[in-house]
Amino acid sequence: MYQTSVVTLLALSLLILGCAPSERDSTTEPAPGATMAPGTTDTATADGGGTNLYWGDTHLHTGYSFDAYGLGNRTTDPNTAYRFAKGLPVVHPGHRALVRIDRPLDFLVVTDHAEFLGVVPEIAAGNPQLLSSELGRLWHEMLTTPGRENEFFNDFVERGTVD
Repeated sequence: MYQTSVVTLLALSLLILGCAPSERDSTTEPAPGATMAPGTTDTATADGGGTNLYWGDTHLHTGYSFDAYGLGNRTTDPNTAYRFAKGLPVVHPGHRALVRIDRPLDFLVVTDHAEFLGVVPEIAAGNPQLLSSELGRLWHEMLTTPGRENEFFNDFVERGTVD
């Protein structure tokens, strides 16, 4: 108990000291040796002047992820996602119409799941190695039978294959 209290007290002390203002915090001067990013100025102030606002998406899944593919996003790959973010026309994965955004995004982060990356499309395509198991055949049937996509996703999650 005593050791835990000492460790907690030490951690809190370091946290408080780390948050204390330094002499450099009260100025707008960059740290020694710091360089400015291209296109920025050194006019940043406490009232927000000199800052930039960027619009984007930090969490996008393509058809490579089991959840997006299982819920109907079968045709979107990272290239399509980035083309859309740039304001270029792409085919919508659901209704298949040509769509585009009015204003391109400043950034996009494709966050496909590492687990099962690309496996679900392979099951749907009938990859013989993946269909050699009972589960592979069941998921193939769910993925290729119209209207059963949500059933696949629910089964996938219920089996605990996703944390």
